[in-house]
Amino acid sequence: MPYLKKASPGSDSFGHEWPSPDSVVEVTPEEASALLAICDAGFSEVAPPAVDEPEDAPADEPQAEISEAPKPRRGRPPKAKTETAEDQLVEE
Repeated sequence: MPYLKKASPGSDSFGHEWPSPDSVVEVTPEEASALLAICDAGFSEVAPPAVDEPEDAPADEPQAEISEAPKPRRGRPPKAKTETAEDQLVEE
């Protein structure tokens, strides 16, 4: 079905309303022919408006991988353990 844009707000005799300038409304082919035939009414035929894809739909572009890195800790980092001479003797 065709879509008509109207240059100024208004309505038609078919019951369609254009609430703001350049609003777009879907009409039947017969209604479109009748409205486009009116001189200086400000009607023009336009392409259908873009349809938003549902969130479930697959994206056209691959999404970036999610990092599995752990979140950084807050505060000071823990002190590194240093080996003492006693620790080395125990290990031997």
